[in-house]
Amino acid sequence: PDGGASANATIFDVPVALVPQAVASVLLDSRWRDRLVGHPEIVGYGDAHGTSALHRLAASDQPHAADAILWWRAQGMDLAPRDAEGRVPMHAAAAGGHVANLVALDCAAPETWDIPDKYGETAMACLQRCHPEEGVRWATYRAGLTDHPSAPTDQPA
Repeated sequence: PDGGASANATIFDVPVALVPQAVASVLLDSRWRDRLVGHPEIVGYGDAHGTSALHRLAASDQPHAADAILWWRAQGMDLAPRDAEGRVPMHAAAAGGHVANLVALDCAAPETWDIPDKYGETAMACLQRCHPEEGVRWATYRAGLTDHPSAPTDQPA
């Protein structure tokens, strides 16, 4: 649907404005996500602000969001759709500080750390601004100075 769709327009009986949120929920559910394979126009559909289901999934604190991100990447889904502000899902995960989603996106699409939004802010800069301690961990890892942030930080005595 185009940006001029009426407020009452629906896709699969879901109001257009709620499609990214509804699809993000479906992306988490393995019983339904197989039915969306082959329909990137639905998975990548953005709301009025260009926020796609993948953006919502990356921003989600749902327990299986990271697994769903990796599953969709294995299906060939582009993990760098841009919203109206030029942000990619890595920006959404960084803003929320969701470590599991950051790890999944880092494994599946590490190049998305360096994509600037329309204001010039990368996901790394967003993480450092919104979650400074986590930003330091990721920055030192990406500079090759520490282990991957998903590695355990405390060692047994």
